[in-house]
Amino acid sequence: MIRKRLLLFSVACSLMACNTNQQGKSVSNAKPGDTTKASVVVPVDPKIAKLLAHFKDNVVFPLRMDSAYIDNVVKYDSLGANEVKMLAVQWYKDKTMDDDHGYLTGFYKIDSLKTNHKYARYVDSLQPGDTKLSNAYGLQKLKLKDSTLLLVWAFTYSSYEADPVFGGTNIYGTVLNNNNIGITYLLAQSSSAADPPSGTEGMLTDSITSDGKFFYRQRSIQEDYDSMKGQVYQSFFEYDISHGKTSAKANKDGGSWEIKLKE
Repeated sequence: MIRKRLLLFSVACSLMACNTNQQGKSVSNAKPGDTTKASVVVPVDPKIAKLLAHFKDNVVFPLRMDSAYIDNVVKYDSLGANEVKMLAVQWYKDKTMDDDHGYLTGFYKIDSLKTNHKYARYVDSLQPGDTKLSNAYGLQKLKLKDSTLLLVWAFTYSSYEADPVFGGTNIYGTVLNNNNIGITYLLAQSSSAADPPSGTEGMLTDSITSDGKFFYRQRSIQEDYDSMKGQVYQSFFEYDISHGKTSAKANKDGGSWEIKLKE
């Protein structure tokens, strides 16, 4: 009888020890000589997580940012001034983008007026040349093959309806590395301005591949409404992005030619 009780006690102790090991966090299942490291999950900053919720996952490459893509940015989630300020920290500067931070001044002002319920009064006081409408949108998250994450967003603007008039859409890509916001690149653009008898139109389109190649086509038109003629200028650019940094690979002058403007 004593022997039987000792045997049962031994089994119970073994079960308790096993259960304790399963619940303990310091217990390792690694075998001697096993050097495999567990993957480390970097916690996402709550502000970054909230920002990412406005961006849809892109699953198709190449991503073509043509005129149709530019026209449809208004169908995506709106971004407020605080979210845009999170993205627009560092600007890449080259022939396609000098310093776009100045473009956003009107957006910040209008967003603040809307927040404080003063926008209607602002519209009533507008003068020719003032910005009337301005919005920002979170578009897509691009995961490139080198693990670069590019947040694609857009900014739209237009003026009061009196000469001079202007309007356009800029599409940007901002690098996100873990919780760190990096450089912002201009990806596509559509713009127009007129102060009769002259005007301008511009279009920058882009095609992005999964291995980080950007193919730009830049086209601008200088318009003369007296003669109803315009001069077209065209250029092509190629860039590579690797681990958040972009380098210019090629550029080509696409020539210029004259066109007749439509009535």
